[in-house]
Amino acid sequence: MKESACDREKEILAAAQGDRLDADQAAHLAQCAGCRDALLVSQWLQELARGEELRPPLPEAETIWRRSEARIRRRRQKWALAPVLLFQKFSRIAFFAAGTAFLLAYGPSLWHSLAARFSASGLAERLRSLTPSELLVLKAMFIVATAAIGVMILIAISCWLGDFLTRRKFFAGRG
Repeated sequence: MKESACDREKEILAAAQGDRLDADQAAHLAQCAGCRDALLVSQWLQELARGEELRPPLPEAETIWRRSEARIRRRRQKWALAPVLLFQKFSRIAFFAAGTAFLLAYGPSLWHSLAARFSASGLAERLRSLTPSELLVLKAMFIVATAAIGVMILIAISCWLGDFLTRRKFFAGRG
C-alpha cells in the first residue's frame, strides 16, 4: 500500500474526527490536497459505517405509484394497439396490391370505355391519330394516375380508420 503523501495526515484526521481542528491544522488542510482527500474519504467511511443513506431520497410513494400506473397503462395501450397497427400496415399493402391488380386486369377495358365516351367530342379521332408509341405512353400515364389516385384514397381510408381506433378516448377506462 502506498504511504501517505503528508506527514501530518494522521494528526489532521484525528483532530477532524474529534471536531477539534485548531487554526494551524485548518490552514494546513487548506494547503494540503493529500490531507483534504484523506479527510473526505474518512468522512465518507464514517457515514457508511453509521448507515446514513448516500443515495438521494426516494420520491413520495404516491409519485412512485402514479408513475408505475402510467407505465403500465402505456404498456397496455401499446399491446392493445399492436394488432391495429399491424392491420394498418397489412391493409395498405393489400389495398395497393388489389388496386394494382384491378388496374392491370381492367385498365385496357376502362381505356376503351373512356375512348368511346369521348368519341362524340372528337377525342377518339385525336387518339386514333396518335402513333403507337405515343398511345402507349398516354395509356401508361392514365394507368399510373388512376392507380395513384386509388391508392391515395385507400390509404386515406385506412389512416382514418387507424386514427379513429387509436384515439386515447377509445381506450379510456380500460385497464
